[in-house]
Amino acid sequence: MSVGRVLANSAGNSNIMLRKAYIEYKLPNTMVNLSVGFQTVTLPAAFGGGSAIFDDQVAAAVVSAPITDNISITAGYARPFDANTAGATPTVTGSGTSSDVLFAAVPVKFGNYSITPFAAYANALPLSTMNMAGMGPL
Repeated sequence: MSVGRVLANSAGNSNIMLRKAYIEYKLPNTMVNLSVGFQTVTLPAAFGGGSAIFDDQVAAAVVSAPITDNISITAGYARPFDANTAGATPTVTGSGTSSDVLFAAVPVKFGNYSITPFAAYANALPLSTMNMAGMGPL
């Protein structure tokens, strides 16, 4: 990686890389599922399998639960980019530039038909804009 920046989805910079490491927890006596850690997060896609908007392995916290028999909700937070590093060594006092994504999807299924409306918000800014906003050196 260049300029000492590290993507949060590149967990490892040697011959051994972390692909998935997360904890799933189902709340007792409910259908609510919590998933926290380094995992695959994919927004819905109309065709082709993965989403062109967001489909990657990232650090994330995801909650999913059924609302009715035909409707469920999945919502979460992901951090696809984190530059709080000094080269390959994470630091507490880095530049603080990062990208955070909030997302939600509501799969609706009735018979042979299904639709999944979704929304995602990311605070991603170009690195030059982050620098101009006083968020640290490039």
